[in-house]
Amino acid sequence: LGLIRRNADGSADRYLGPVTPPAGNVRALASDGKGGLWVGGAEGIAHLVPATDGRRFVVAEQYSASDGLTEGGVYSMVRASDGSIVAGAAYGVSRLSFDSGPGPRIETFRPRQGLEAIKVMDLAEDHSGNLWIASAGSGVWRLSRDGFTTFTSADGVPAPYCVSFLKDRQGRLFASTHVSPSETVLNELKTSPSPAIRINIPASIVGRGWGTQQLTMQDHLGDWWAPTGQGLVRFSGVPRAEDLSRAKPSAIYTTKDGLSHNEIYRIFEDSRGDIWVSAHGLVRWDRATGRISLLRKDGPGAFGQDAVGGVWVGWNGRIERWRKDGVRTFGPKDGVPDSDIRSIFLDSRERIWIATADGGVVRVDDPAADKPTFTLHTKSQGLASNQINCLTEDRWGRIYLGTGRGVDRLDPETGRIRHFTTADGRAGNEILIADSDSEGGLW
Repeated sequence: LGLIRRNADGSADRYLGPVTPPAGNVRALASDGKGGLWVGGAEGIAHLVPATDGRRFVVAEQYSASDGLTEGGVYSMVRASDGSIVAGAAYGVSRLSFDSGPGPRIETFRPRQGLEAIKVMDLAEDHSGNLWIASAGSGVWRLSRDGFTTFTSADGVPAPYCVSFLKDRQGRLFASTHVSPSETVLNELKTSPSPAIRINIPASIVGRGWGTQQLTMQDHLGDWWAPTGQGLVRFSGVPRAEDLSRAKPSAIYTTKDGLSHNEIYRIFEDSRGDIWVSAHGLVRWDRATGRISLLRKDGPGAFGQDAVGGVWVGWNGRIERWRKDGVRTFGPKDGVPDSDIRSIFLDSRERIWIATADGGVVRVDDPAADKPTFTLHTKSQGLASNQINCLTEDRWGRIYLGTGRGVDRLDPETGRIRHFTTADGRAGNEILIADSDSEGGLW
């Protein structure tokens, strides 16, 4: 039991207690790269650092299952190339990352997330940063450095049909899920989904519509907008998403108020605060007057906005750009694929990306120009599929495409594309929605 250090002069220092965790039963060691040592055992892990005399170690920090580690004690540890500490336990793997905050960020990978290892006996990192896991009885597993973690009902996701992501004014990211034809819930997305928040839509409104992506949202003044199959519901004076379960609607907009149809497909707030609505037609709610105006008789498939305030609206085979100086239409002759527009995304370099149903993805480097240039990326350039449903961006400016055959990561600077498969932890093939959180995580 315990830990023994043999010194250069041949003497030995014994650590038999009070190193808790790991409560004396030491099973794994890993250097911290700074002269200290991580120790793993039956109750968790402890970080030992040199004392002021330069000879002894003292316990600087310690973590157990109550702090978020996987259960079952620690059997193996390794310090990864990014400085994180990875601990293998009886029921999975824990990774401690030290990239933000005073303490580590702890991620866990358990059997229900695709890791079936029981007693992770050894860990190793390859030259690409992938983690290899040797188990007692379940073979060898690889955990990709750029992999995905799948969350299901076992993790608190209330239903399999997640229809949209949304950010509140504080930057918190939520998933909106249709639990039933008469109930929509929100789950905040952190390291895993938080408990569900039911939106208090009146019981008389049955049906949550058929739209995806740009749906429930909080506008820039704090009001919440919830599309349904029987109109657009607005909640005012509700600062937090958690309060939506008790709030009463301040307004319910229907065809009587100017909507083109009561079944909402998508909604979008522009930089002026006006609300654009696709509902078997295109209408816009004017914040200054409170009036709803019909703009088009056919409903668009996606909304976006460029860096100078131009609103981009996508239909089948055409894009309209709405600005103060008028409306400009772009079609196949301009480089827009003759295909349904699924998503419009503005990246950190102020480029517009246009996702299409079967024509690939289009990049617009100069969206504010009188005649923008449309650059097409398809299977011919290496994409897994020409069906692009959604887009998001990581902190390094790489674009992630949700396709009909998984996730593609496109580096706009090099043109390199990486395909993510089920071996990387991805669940299913067709990716419908995507977004990023405030800490750089992609969902």
